[in-house]
Amino acid sequence: MRVKRQREAERLRQVVAESPDTVGEVWTAAIAASPVPERKRRLSPAEMLARYEQADSQFQRVLSTVRSRGGWDDTFVDELCQPPESFTFGGMLAHLITFNSYRRLTAAAVLRGLGVDDVGFGDPIEYEREATSRNRDCKGAVAAE
Repeated sequence: MRVKRQREAERLRQVVAESPDTVGEVWTAAIAASPVPERKRRLSPAEMLARYEQADSQFQRVLSTVRSRGGWDDTFVDELCQPPESFTFGGMLAHLITFNSYRRLTAAAVLRGLGVDDVGFGDPIEYEREATSRNRDCKGAVAAE
């Protein structure tokens, strides 16, 4: 049983290592024709959050620019690929949405395998409803005091 838990924990680590922040960093570097930011093997939660916020900010700027000019069908060359490949901005975004969903579901499955029961399905609507319900319950508890 212990070996299985170690394998599941390693699988979760691998899923998190290819988390949306590193994926966004790579796509942003590809679009800007700049080098991929250096990856550290193990980051603290604070380091992961800082890295995510920076990558997200840069990536949002790219998406805003593409959206503003209606450039979803425009192409860019990803020279980080060997050999270099062309992608449309819309295709790249669809790819990211698809594989971020896959990673989220995989992480949830691994957590369930480790015995975490309240993982849910990784559905943003489910999360939003639970968060709204918790907020409502907290407000009600404060008002009752």
